[in-house]
Amino acid sequence: MKVSYWIVTSILQEEAVKMQAALISKFIKIAGCCLKLYNYNTLMELLTGLNHNCISRLKNAWALVPDKYHKRFERMQEIMSPQSNYIHYRQVSYLLFIFSIAHLFSI
Repeated sequence: MKVSYWIVTSILQEEAVKMQAALISKFIKIAGCCLKLYNYNTLMELLTGLNHNCISRLKNAWALVPDKYHKRFERMQEIMSPQSNYIHYRQVSYLLFIFSIAHLFSI
């Protein structure tokens, strides 16, 4: 929970809306890197921080975040959604497992 509160604090400390939007974009980009590195714990911390009530109410800042980051954020939220017992997360994990097994046998 420390990471998620650090994200909230970092964004809210900025008074300029453009800087808040830049930080939101940066944290979404970092979350994407965590997903690529299979670091799901930190990914969940980042998503929790960005979904915090104080951050989600920053409508002006979110409006300045580029669409590609909005789409990435929505996709990561979908993957880490607790609906149906984290079915999307389990599917991604299973596919990565199959890919790694196939990669081992191709060497």
